[in-house]
Amino acid sequence: MTAWRKAGLAVAVAACLLAASPFMQGGEWLKSRPAAAADGGVGTERTITVTGQGSMEIAPDIAYVQLGIQTRAATAQAAQSENAEAFQELEKVLFETYKLDPKDVQTTGFHVNPEFDYSDKQGPKVTGYAVTHAIQVSYRDLETIGPLLDAASRAGVNQINGIRFGTEKSEQYEIDVLAKAMANARAKAEAIAKTENRTVQQVLHVSQGQVSMPDNGLFPARKMVELTTEQAVSTPISAGQLTISTTVTVQYSF
Repeated sequence: MTAWRKAGLAVAVAACLLAASPFMQGGEWLKSRPAAAADGGVGTERTITVTGQGSMEIAPDIAYVQLGIQTRAATAQAAQSENAEAFQELEKVLFETYKLDPKDVQTTGFHVNPEFDYSDKQGPKVTGYAVTHAIQVSYRDLETIGPLLDAASRAGVNQINGIRFGTEKSEQYEIDVLAKAMANARAKAEAIAKTENRTVQQVLHVSQGQVSMPDNGLFPARKMVELTTEQAVSTPISAGQLTISTTVTVQYSF
């Protein structure tokens, strides 16, 4: 073979080796690798996303009672003075008879409003003033709410705007319903995985929904005033039950 042909053959072999070099390492051919997933893993991870629900019924342990005293007089000063006297009688009932803690009685409104006569052709005229002092009483002896309302009415309360039942253990109950919701989510995920002949693995993500704790037992003022002023028996009040619920959205690998 001539010298120039040998030189050309050597150049061609070298070119082939250079082209193949990205696929060689330590004298071994590298196999092609699958593309990495965005999370750093290989391939696509199989997941299940379900919504679990948890709820429970509890007995309320506190009542928020809305009471008010309204007085009327020809002048604002006279109306306020009468209102203050009536409120002192109410305080005796709350703090002396029922031994309430002052922190459980909160003023929610105090209003002084003129009252008008619109029948005069020359325009409305002020005929007097109405003073309203409203409070909220936090009361825990739920068995005696009726007698409390009766005593308050006799002391001068002429507005009972409602009762809202609640609980002072909301944090503990929230934990309890969350546990129920997570168990429900797990059961749903396992049922889905079973249809695919697979098993649920680890939790990847959890999102909690809002905890629902609705108020219970709201009574209109007019009906309650009728009960306390027109009946000799104690006002019947039933606390009933409170329903607490929540949801969780859980993603599992399987």
